[in-house]
This record gives sequence, C-alpha cells and structure tokens, in this order.
Amino acid sequence: MGASITETVIRQQLSAMGGGHFEVGVLRKNGRMLLRRDQTVEQICNRIKWLRRENARGAHIFVRPEWPHAFSLIDDLGSDTIEEMDKTGFEPAVVVETSPNNFQVWLNHG
Repeated sequence: MGASITETVIRQQLSAMGGGHFEVGVLRKNGRMLLRRDQTVEQICNRIKWLRRENARGAHIFVRPEWPHAFSLIDDLGSDTIEEMDKTGFEPAVVVETSPNNFQVWLNHG
C-alpha cells in the first residue's frame, strides 16, 4: 500500500525544509504544550494517526526545523501577500494553508 496524501504532503514539506531533524509541537486546548525534539521525517510520518487525533480534539499542530536553522516563519498571510513576495524576490521554500485563505510561509536564508 502506498503513502497517504497526508504522508506525501508531510514528506514534501519537510524535504523543502532541508530534511534533517525537526521539532513537533502539539498545543492542546487546555494550554499544555507537548514538544518532541530531534524528530526525523520517518518518526513524524509514524505519528500521523496520533497527530490527527490530537488535531481532532482541538490541538494546534506545528512542525519546524530544529534549531539552528536558516528559516524564517511568516504567519497569517493572504494569497495576495504571497504573490507580492514572489514578485519582489522573496520566494518561499514552503507555503502552508493553516486555515481557509490563511497561510504561513517559510523563507530559507541559507
């Protein structure tokens, strides 16, 4: 059986961030933060079911490159802003739609 769409997208996003190791955060509705450091792509993909379950319970999920890294995160952007960034030479390494018509971009300064 092949990879799910979710796994394929996760692998594409993490590959665009240079592979390597990541931090996975789960911010639960009660304000409790679970943070898993030093995670590989394989470890993250093996936790998809758990991450989906946490998200279904109202948790916010994030994955970011482990520090130190050469990325900047810009959050809460509209598609028009992303288009303008491209025109002015700021091509995002990754664009994530975090909610309908709301995006975050990762810029690679490496």
